[in-house]
Amino acid sequence: MRHDVNRTVDGLPDAGLSVRDALSRHYERHGLPADGGESSAWFRVKLGGVSIPVPNPPARRRAVIYHDINHIITGYNTRFSEGEMEVAGFEIGAGCGPYLIAWFINAYMMALGILVRPRAVLRAFSRGRASRSIYVLPRSRAELLAMSVGSLREELNIGPDVFER
Repeated sequence: MRHDVNRTVDGLPDAGLSVRDALSRHYERHGLPADGGESSAWFRVKLGGVSIPVPNPPARRRAVIYHDINHIITGYNTRFSEGEMEVAGFEIGAGCGPYLIAWFINAYMMALGILVRPRAVLRAFSRGRASRSIYVLPRSRAELLAMSVGSLREELNIGPDVFER
């Protein structure tokens, strides 16, 4: 694996781990509730040392699990100024299906990312273009959570990022 001071990949969980278990670990590592905040009326955006509360509308609540799974299967971290911009580029590249709020949030984050991290965000966008979208995968939530991380990556054709080569 290539090491780089600008690396933003958290690292991929064991391919044999279930998506359910990988999500649980992800939420615990990042201090999130067990449902990732899906049932919360508010979520927080951290900008450096500042944490800003933002309303969590029902449309975002329905889409957030797919976004969180994308963090897991791509390895992009959750830092606002890095991985969130990259996962936005990836999701715009792969597509957000019928989730208009995901398109809106990701377009904003990708545009911001192009200003501050253009190479990384465009690389993530290209990676998404070569992948299938979890937002339109014809699987129930229960089926997704029961899958292994490796089999979901394979089904979505999630290729390696430059940091994984």
